[in-house]
Amino acid sequence: YTSSSDAYPGFDWFATSVFLLMGCDDVRSWRWLRTFSLILPAGFLWHARLFNTPFVSTEMNLYGLHPVYVAAGHCVELIVEQEMPPVFAAFRMSGFAISHVI
Repeated sequence: YTSSSDAYPGFDWFATSVFLLMGCDDVRSWRWLRTFSLILPAGFLWHARLFNTPFVSTEMNLYGLHPVYVAAGHCVELIVEQEMPPVFAAFRMSGFAISHVI
């Protein structure tokens, strides 16, 4: 890591765990990770892979928010807006999002 313009990406613990589970065989581990990265659950289990895709917004990358949390917070806000409009209005006037409480 030598570039000062990019943020440090962190350590990929998932890939390391796979490497150890595969008996420290780098070819076998790489083959498994490449195959695993193509299926949907990979985005939820392998955080480093998820944040290196073009499908995650810049804000989520900047703050390190996992898309599951973002989606859950959005759904809770939609439910509160429909079911409890006064509570939603109070949060909106205060400047805080309901997802901050969650």
